[in-house]
Amino acid sequence: MLGSLLHITHLKGRSVCKKCTIPETGGMRRNICPRKHLRAVRENKKIQTHQTRQHFSSLQLSNFALDCEVRPWGPWSACSSVCGAGSTERSRQVATPPRNGGTPCPDLKQRRGCLAHTESCSAVKEVAKILPDSFKRNFKDPWRRPHMLMKEEKKSYCVQMRVKQVSAACKVRPWSAGLVRERHVCVECQSDAMSTDNRCRGDGLKNIRTFWTAASVPGCSGSWVRESFTEDCQCPSYSMIFV
Repeated sequence: MLGSLLHITHLKGRSVCKKCTIPETGGMRRNICPRKHLRAVRENKKIQTHQTRQHFSSLQLSNFALDCEVRPWGPWSACSSVCGAGSTERSRQVATPPRNGGTPCPDLKQRRGCLAHTESCSAVKEVAKILPDSFKRNFKDPWRRPHMLMKEEKKSYCVQMRVKQVSAACKVRPWSAGLVRERHVCVECQSDAMSTDNRCRGDGLKNIRTFWTAASVPGCSGSWVRESFTEDCQCPSYSMIFV
């Protein structure tokens, strides 16, 4: 029908499309060029065909099995132990998750053993010797020798320990019987007990298990973990002191 409506007039070598009137829905009429209208219809069909092919291709790809892909391994972490045997681990991330029954992802974490040896090792191996605070030595003793009276008094410090292990022999004395598992104990390091580096032997390391022994109770020993350290401090009554 459009072909019959197409009239071409040649003007100086150019073809001109004569418009014609076609009816539309609702009784309206519209002037169009039949040639341009036919071209628009063909272009529209091409676009629809391309979109249909793209949609079909995406449906085909979505049904294919897709294997898991992972990123490279990250660096190894620091050894979990400050001194002695510990462990270290590394991890990696998933780049592309598996789909439609593809190969699952491999291990994303690895762990291996390590042996740490730092400057703190000597402190970890130290065994603290303790006594009840009734043995405090910071009182004025008139019987001290002259060179002891001239000794410079250093400021005390306190460490808060959480008891982890206690031997049965500790139940013999009242003061050592108070050392029970998971109890928090304040231990004071006084000037007379300090070594040349201004610390008491066996004062422990943060969150690391170290060992102790009761100086006046044979066989009484155990382990504990240091939870805090306070400079220029004195423990309350019924506490412990380093020897």
